[in-house]
Amino acid sequence: MRLNRILRGTANYFATPFSHNRRLFKEFDKWIRVRLRSMNQTQISIDNLFWISWALGKSFRVVFDFHGQDVIELPIMNTPTKMILSSRFGPVLTFLMVIWAVELINLFTGHQLSQFGIYPREVHGLIGVLFAPFLHANPIHAALNTAPFLILGGFVSLHGARTYLMVSGLVILLAGSAVWLLGRPAYHVGASALVFGYFGFLVARGWYDRGFLSLIIAIVTVILYGGIIWGVLPVKSYISWEGHLFGLIAGVVTARLFAGKRSPGFRK
Repeated sequence: MRLNRILRGTANYFATPFSHNRRLFKEFDKWIRVRLRSMNQTQISIDNLFWISWALGKSFRVVFDFHGQDVIELPIMNTPTKMILSSRFGPVLTFLMVIWAVELINLFTGHQLSQFGIYPREVHGLIGVLFAPFLHANPIHAALNTAPFLILGGFVSLHGARTYLMVSGLVILLAGSAVWLLGRPAYHVGASALVFGYFGFLVARGWYDRGFLSLIIAIVTVILYGGIIWGVLPVKSYISWEGHLFGLIAGVVTARLFAGKRSPGFRK
């Protein structure tokens, strides 16, 4: 199957230290462009899903090589890139890159990956709890989530890279599970649940922590994105307001779980 070959190649692409093998990088880039242009029909199977998962897993394994509490080392990249990404902001930038990588694959395959979103109360829809944040209805949907995801995710990252990863993981699991249990019978996709989760975490963190920096971040968060709170209302049928609502609640719950724990990112 052509799609299998493309996804296997994509997996190797993610897992290869391409900055050390530029020829391989260029050859694979040319190969996948030709194959995508020649594709007439594609089919998604569990085998395809395995290769997507493996590719993303390998990319995260390479990127999130921790040395210390907050610093992330990226051995596959050159020095200037390390200086930018080898910091507490590495995870949020990597999440965003993965979101757009998945969106490009989804676009080239006629958005067939969207069937791996959350479909409430159906066994096949349960896998969407993990995959839905990386899937979007179209590039415009992904673009609308990009800025708030980057900014609010960056604010969470100020508490430390490990905190960001833990918050993201908890919000994904809590919000996704709630949508699967209580959501409308339709495919729910998008990173907006994470965006609302970050918003809820940052505001609630300021309330629970009462530290100077936590309060400043909470105030700035409300000033910049306080208006998104209306997104939890069931105004438009094509918007997953359930994801927004449960994402917000998951963020607040996560902040409560973190209450009393000083963020390593704030230590002097």
